[in-house]
Amino acid sequence: MPTRPGGKPADCVYLFLAPDNPEAFKALAKIIGRADLLTDARFNTPQARIRHYDGMGEATASPFAQAR
Repeated sequence: MPTRPGGKPADCVYLFLAPDNPEAFKALAKIIGRADLLTDARFNTPQARIRHYDGMGEATASPFAQAR
């Protein structure tokens, strides 16, 4: 995911997170300041995260883009 709009490949962060690991997702959500994702129906269960996998990437990318 680009860390800023129009970022080059060297400006990217690659984060791999298995959607079926609830503890890892919970930790990520808290670390990036998106605890709201834990109650979002698209992401609050492993099955929901699998169904909405692309949306999960979009939802977790914005804190990284703001860090630059």
